[in-house]
Amino acid sequence: MKHLCHDVAIRPMSPTDLTDVMAIERESHTHPWSAEGFLNELRNPAGRTFVAHRGKCLAGYVVFWMIADETHLLNLTVHPDCRGYGLGKKLLAFLISYSRRHGVTWVGLEVRRSNRVATALYRRFGFHEGRVRRAYYPDTREDGIVMELVLGHETT
Repeated sequence: MKHLCHDVAIRPMSPTDLTDVMAIERESHTHPWSAEGFLNELRNPAGRTFVAHRGKCLAGYVVFWMIADETHLLNLTVHPDCRGYGLGKKLLAFLISYSRRHGVTWVGLEVRRSNRVATALYRRFGFHEGRVRRAYYPDTREDGIVMELVLGHETT
């Protein structure tokens, strides 16, 4: 699948994507979201759900909330075979650009303390570490690091 990780396009997620999304979710996370969780985000007025694909091949997705002038990243996942090719960067850049275009001034997220790859990605985009949420993740009681990015009012 590595050859499919280039030239991806990002489009809104639809219920027909859920089979592929769930396969990636189960392969990527020890405690994956449920299909119902994704469906709830598709119905949520604050929810934004997008997939990255090339042709019919789904390579990753991003789920976030937009409330007033804030965006909260909930889930950014790349298919294991497509990692290391810049797709995570592309999805995060998309989220930031989309947020700017919609007047967002703050983007936040929680990340596991041990997830150094994700933390490094967020730092490259200008996120800084805020507070620590002790034992935030119930499966391991691992701390969650709150990371934040303040955006200007410019558009991209």
